[in-house]
Amino acid sequence: MRARLAISVLAATTLACPCAAIASGLPALPTELTGKQGLEVRPPFVDFTGDGSGALGGFTGSPFLRKPKLKSIRQFGRLRWTRWTMTDARATGAIWIDDGIPDEASGTFYPYAAEVRASRPRNGVFTRLAFVWWTGDRPYAVIRPAHYFPATQYGPGYWQW
Repeated sequence: MRARLAISVLAATTLACPCAAIASGLPALPTELTGKQGLEVRPPFVDFTGDGSGALGGFTGSPFLRKPKLKSIRQFGRLRWTRWTMTDARATGAIWIDDGIPDEASGTFYPYAAEVRASRPRNGVFTRLAFVWWTGDRPYAVIRPAHYFPATQYGPGYWQW
């Protein structure tokens, strides 16, 4: 009976832990989305800003998106993952950036070609996201560390870039 209880407790804590590796055994990537999409292997979309002013996705054929809703991630296209291993992941796609005109809530998103790399896996989760994009001939580069914020009485735990 004690053994069965111990196994049940172990299984419950392992499944509840957001750091647990995804069923495939490969590290997952925080997407900043809630629910089951919070951590994914080869996610189609990553919200890396926390405030919705930028996102990583793919080209959709649209030159811009006015006031998109982040809940509908399809409008941002899909990242194309070319590599996903136990140590790093690489993708190509687009970075969608809000121009903030007239303000961040009502701005227009424009896509730019981007290369993405995830690395530094810890407990089944990639904890570093690097990406480069170009506007004209000028490259821009960003490196973001992921942080886990544990659950509190106010809500569940979550990952944030």
